[in-house]
Amino acid sequence: MCILSSRTHTCINPDVRRQSNINDACANLTRMGTCPYDQPKRRSDLTKCMEDLHRSGPWDLEEYVERLSKVPVCPYFRAWKLVETATIVFCPYNYLLDTVVRGKVASDLEGSIIIIDEAHNLEDAARDATSCTLLEKDILTATEDLHKLIRLRPPEKENTQPLLNLLGSLHRVMDITRSRLVSAGDSANSSHVWTGSEIEGLLQTVGLGEDKFRSIRSCYQKLISKIPTSNGPSQQSFSPYLETPTSGTIRLFDYIFTLLGFLYGEEGHHMADYRAVLTEVVDYERTHGGDNGVNGLEHNSPARWLSKVTKSGSKSRLLESRTLSLNFWCLNPAVCMSSLASCAHSLILASGTLAPLDALAAELGLEFPVRLEANHVVSADRVFAASIARGPGGSRLLANYTNQNSFAFQDDIGSLIVGACRLVPGGVLCFFPSYGLLDKLVQRWELTGMLDKLAKVKHILQEPRTSSDFSAWMSEFYEAIDATRPSAGHSPRSLQDLGLPTQTGAVALAVYRGKVSEGLDFADDYARLIVSVGIPFPAFKNPQVEQKRRFNDALRATALTASNNVAPSLKVTTTTEVRTPGERETTAGPSRVRRVLSGSEWYEAQAYRALNQALGRCIRHRNDWGAIILADCRFTEQPTRYLSGVSRWLRNQVVAHQTWPDLTKSLSRFIQKVRSFTGEEPNSRTSLGDESCVVP
Repeated sequence: MCILSSRTHTCINPDVRRQSNINDACANLTRMGTCPYDQPKRRSDLTKCMEDLHRSGPWDLEEYVERLSKVPVCPYFRAWKLVETATIVFCPYNYLLDTVVRGKVASDLEGSIIIIDEAHNLEDAARDATSCTLLEKDILTATEDLHKLIRLRPPEKENTQPLLNLLGSLHRVMDITRSRLVSAGDSANSSHVWTGSEIEGLLQTVGLGEDKFRSIRSCYQKLISKIPTSNGPSQQSFSPYLETPTSGTIRLFDYIFTLLGFLYGEEGHHMADYRAVLTEVVDYERTHGGDNGVNGLEHNSPARWLSKVTKSGSKSRLLESRTLSLNFWCLNPAVCMSSLASCAHSLILASGTLAPLDALAAELGLEFPVRLEANHVVSADRVFAASIARGPGGSRLLANYTNQNSFAFQDDIGSLIVGACRLVPGGVLCFFPSYGLLDKLVQRWELTGMLDKLAKVKHILQEPRTSSDFSAWMSEFYEAIDATRPSAGHSPRSLQDLGLPTQTGAVALAVYRGKVSEGLDFADDYARLIVSVGIPFPAFKNPQVEQKRRFNDALRATALTASNNVAPSLKVTTTTEVRTPGERETTAGPSRVRRVLSGSEWYEAQAYRALNQALGRCIRHRNDWGAIILADCRFTEQPTRYLSGVSRWLRNQVVAHQTWPDLTKSLSRFIQKVRSFTGEEPNSRTSLGDESCVVP
């Protein structure tokens, strides 16, 4: 077996791990042949280590890294050696979606069984794998890099000049088109779009027509063939290539030529699946300052209520810069998935939140003759699921764009969370559609004193936006809950009498599609309640979302016409079905018919996949229990439409409540009942009342 992972998880060089970009730091050391962990000091130590590892049976990534650290030898590059002989390979599934990396993972997937776990993000990942973003600043940096190479190594001008011409043409197109853009931030429509047929003209303009593409790629391949690779000799003759081209330049050209391979592959059939979009993007660079920012916030802003991890981010400032971005967006994930599925014996997708399955199959362009949408392993009496139409103050809970600015809505969401936290012990996860809304709510609750009330009941943590802070954030969340478990040594009132904290756990304020909602396990006390605010539809005015909606609508219109010609008896329901051109019918009936989602159907499917993923963070095993509150009136007022996208295990258990008092009574009864058959001791700091935090 073999486990492939990123350098972030497998690099053991402390100097490299301290760098902000581990990949580039590793590439530079590897090129110069100066990494001390590149080769083992004694080959026999490595041989013995691997023999012991294989004899011990299946291993996990942590054990693998720990054992190779003792040799010591690089676990990252050693894993890529192991993959050559492994019969079972574990890896992030984007390694298989990326055609360049796929060839390294398995040179021949014929007859292989591919199992993709956590496949709810597969559609987005497949589109990303066949898309490409070229930033103006990266093009300019690569241009300087290649000029430097020519100065250091004049004979390489023959191979380098065509690449420089390509970069120059790309930048000229971006510069000329810049004048057509509205300044980013002044308008949501600050973009210029080339459709499928126009992309071919754009490529001809920059000298990347199909006739020239292969000759330029050949020049690039000749150039990089002279660059030292891992485990290669470090010789003085390679010195001109030790600094240039840099890993960033190599990565840029890899992206460009991989993209062109898709565009010109299959006789240009996939050109229509792409849109080229030039936008002006705002980039932020974090700069670290002193502690003045935190001290200034400590008593006059929401920071005084938030966790220490959240507040630590206030020590740095963000500097704004603007750059042009030329995006080649693949709008059809089938471009990627068809090549992967065609070379495998079987493709199995697994996730607790794949629903809606028809929408997923339609987008991937694949047929799944075997499907399983199972019930939850937890019995229904351990799950409380409710939708609520109005908050404690009576306002309608509609988390759309317009209503989010209503103070009545913001206050009622805060009151709902505080009230629910008073009833439920342990961890509470609250999910919001965006960071913008979350920040807006926190600021409002600070002004009204709502955060003060919440802080008396739960330790408050706001999801960090950076990955570097997340591990410490999670530890703080777990520790806050562990510290507030019921103590057998105290009577119900003694905690308050002794002046001990009245908190009953922790509450995480997070966003859909964020790290908290993606694949983390909040079992038992770590998540007894989930409050989901709104429905996480993608940003409607996002240029990529706009193009995807239009693309699907156009595809749908074409499919409707084709269905009238090919299969007049087919009726359009939630999806249109039409046979794929040139597809052989291998099964009877419409099962070999391709479904086409409209733009709005795709848009809704994205929202429910994110919602279901967040709702699945609690109730993690058969003896677990938990509560889920859908805080949006649409689930109550139009359940047929809005509950249909919720995962099967949950949708039939959702009980609609019009008012907050009705919901709290039901929730209180559920908690009392579940404790009676689980034998749990009540947390003396929870309350079934309206105001107090201590049971009288």
